[in-house]
Amino acid sequence: FMTSIAFIGTSVGGMVFTQLTSFLLSNLSWRQAYLVLGLVDVVLFLIAAALVSPNAPKGEESGAEAEQKEEAGGFMLKECLRMPAFWMMIAGFSIGAIASMGCQYCIITSLRFDYGYSLTTASNCYTVFVVVAIFGKIQHIAT
Repeated sequence: FMTSIAFIGTSVGGMVFTQLTSFLLSNLSWRQAYLVLGLVDVVLFLIAAALVSPNAPKGEESGAEAEQKEEAGGFMLKECLRMPAFWMMIAGFSIGAIASMGCQYCIITSLRFDYGYSLTTASNCYTVFVVVAIFGKIQHIAT
């Protein structure tokens, strides 16, 4: 469930970055635009990394939390947030998403320069793609 919600964020990020890419390509050369996009990715990754605390305090479980965890056969959210393995998994997904977005930025440029679409049309085509992806992810949550 939580993974599905996290993946919805990749589609929302795709919508935002598609429009940012369009704006940057309209106002800068393609090399400058991709440099800015790369720097934005690095800054966002560093912010996310700074939010991870390897020495998070370990609190005592209340009786209700322990009982609920035992019934569910898994971990409570509070526990997950304190586990290094959870944050390593999040970092892995994030690195994969950054690599994926790097390829996806090129789709707009390719539609514009290789296929002759206007920048607005190319950006809007990709935005429609990521919006449709959100619905697929929501469907996955519902099941």
